[in-house]
Amino acid sequence: MSFSFRNSPHRFKGILAGGYSGLSWAVDALLISLVLTAVGDDSIASVLGISMLHDGFAALWLLLLLYFRGRVGQLSAITKSRDALFCMLGALLGGPLAMTCYLLSISNVGVAVTTTVTASYPLLGALLSVIVLKERVSRRTWIGLSVCLVGVVLTAYSPEQGGGEFTFSSLKYAMIAALGWASESVVCAYGMRSDKITPSTALLLRESTSAVSYLLVIMLLGSGLVELKPIISVFSTSVSVLYLLALTAGVGMSSFLAWYSSIDAIGPAQALGLNITYSAWGVILSLLFLNQPFHLSVFAGSLLVLLGVCYAMLPASKSSSSSINQ
Repeated sequence: MSFSFRNSPHRFKGILAGGYSGLSWAVDALLISLVLTAVGDDSIASVLGISMLHDGFAALWLLLLLYFRGRVGQLSAITKSRDALFCMLGALLGGPLAMTCYLLSISNVGVAVTTTVTASYPLLGALLSVIVLKERVSRRTWIGLSVCLVGVVLTAYSPEQGGGEFTFSSLKYAMIAALGWASESVVCAYGMRSDKITPSTALLLRESTSAVSYLLVIMLLGSGLVELKPIISVFSTSVSVLYLLALTAGVGMSSFLAWYSSIDAIGPAQALGLNITYSAWGVILSLLFLNQPFHLSVFAGSLLVLLGVCYAMLPASKSSSSSINQ
């Protein structure tokens, strides 16, 4: 069985949504970096606390959105459906697994490198969508995503940053985040295959499940497995930092909502390709607002990512598309 995603007017909206998701996710990364700096604690326990607050605030923003759209009353029936379970499963892959590793990577190697390395997840997502969803992925899309991967590799290989060698130990968190997001995109696309669950509803399920799972992990930490003091410091921080975190969650929520809408309209492979532009935006924003040093390899890698996305989004010729469908 293969999935056919919406076409014509929905496709143009899906492309716009995918592009916005890339820009806004880079802004989210920039704001998260500011939050981590303000908290002053980059331990795993502290990152878990920040992640829980981030997804918790995002769930509240989404609940307000659904309230004003008059869809809150439908949540009870939707959450009992089988499709909702897949959205919740995607939340576990993209939330506690991917998001925690993403924040740890930002703390360890910075915004520019993290956003570019994690941008490799569309390749994994495209492969999974072929295997799981039986989605047809054009040759052009594969070539474009491969160019993106070259850009990611070039970014990770930074002689200017010392040694000119890969440091896979420092990139492990970014790589795990990429795998988690790729899995999430495919699982959520499966959950949204019918019209019962809209992208906004799916995202609310995602953020709520993620926040609750973070809370459960924190409760386990409180039983003595790990020192709980770093988490308490997150909650006892200044009100201004909490406001900043709430704003960050709002930006992240809008990014995820646009991403889910793009997946629903044009499919995981192309939606992932558009979302991947956050790597280039991350480099630009970190240079402009975080005063991070300029590295030619990072700039060139980001440029390749953008070129790969543009090539993948070009309409395929009739001859090539017919041969692919065959």
